[in-house]
Amino acid sequence: MKNKRINYLIVALVSLILVLIFIFGGNLFSSHTDWINQHVQFADYFRKLFYETGNLLPDFTFNIGGGQNIFNFSYYGLYNPLLMISYLLPSVSMVVYFQIMNIVLYIISGLLFYKFFNTKFSNKITLILTLLFVMSGPLLFHFHRQYMFVNYIPFLLLSLIGVDKYNKDKRSWLLILSIFMIIMSSYYYAISSLLVILIYYVYTNFDVLRKVKLKEKIKILLKFSSRIFISIMMASILLLPTFLTLLNG
Repeated sequence: MKNKRINYLIVALVSLILVLIFIFGGNLFSSHTDWINQHVQFADYFRKLFYETGNLLPDFTFNIGGGQNIFNFSYYGLYNPLLMISYLLPSVSMVVYFQIMNIVLYIISGLLFYKFFNTKFSNKITLILTLLFVMSGPLLFHFHRQYMFVNYIPFLLLSLIGVDKYNKDKRSWLLILSIFMIIMSSYYYAISSLLVILIYYVYTNFDVLRKVKLKEKIKILLKFSSRIFISIMMASILLLPTFLTLLNG
């Protein structure tokens, strides 16, 4: 247990040092391209719209293109619980909020990665794997420059931990909540994330599935898939209107 705590601390410190390298280099933990021009601006608009209307779940934008269906902009984090937390912080600029959120998500991703793989490997091997993960270019680059391409990562790792909990004691609340957060954070990557979750479940239950008959296989997979379905239904407040908007061009 002591070694685990030390390793968690190492992962957090290495992640923080990598972040500080960017900050001390005279830069914000951000970019001057899509990050500041699109993602931050739309999130700031959603927050201002809430302040103006008092509507937590708006369906129309008044000041974009003469007024539009707000689900045209679902991709930019509409109804994202992480962004909606900023509604409680009116004195914090969205630029600052985004940077703090990205840094926290980046560090948490590393800690969850360690927690997940520590059940598969020794402490030393897991630490090496985790450090490779947090120092990987794609992860750090996109948390620094984009956000939209990696904001689901902590919840994907949580969902894999949720699969392990489901396998162990059939408790599914963590799995359901994590999948819901994946969808609400980045529905664009939700399908590939769901495939990863399903593949991991089949992998961890391969011996059981191999021994039972086809009817029992289907029953087991449907029971697990029902948890995924619950998450999708919970997120339908975003998915259904967005789908109808896409159908209308």
